[in-house]
Amino acid sequence: MFLAAYVRLSQPYNGAEDLSQMRDNFGRLLSALGDEAFCRALEAQRPEVRSAVRWFLDLKIVRTADPQTYRLLKEAPKIDWPTDKARRAS
Repeated sequence: MFLAAYVRLSQPYNGAEDLSQMRDNFGRLLSALGDEAFCRALEAQRPEVRSAVRWFLDLKIVRTADPQTYRLLKEAPKIDWPTDKARRAS
C-alpha cells in the first residue's frame, strides 16, 4: 500500500474518488496496525515513499494519536508531486 501511494502521486492526473479512498484506507490501516507496527513498516520504506504516505494522512490527527508515525512522517521530504501539479493546472 505504501508503494501504491508513491505510484499514484507520481501520476500527473487529478483525482477525487481514488485519492479520497486511499486516504480512508491509510487511516484504517494505521488504526488497525497501531502506531508502533505502522511506523516500523514505514521506516523500512524510502524517504520518497514516506512522503507519499504523509500526503494521504492527516498529520493533525496522527500527531496526537500516533506519535511515532507522526515523527517519521514529519521528517519525510516535502515533494511537489505530479498529482499536485495537475491539480494546480486545472
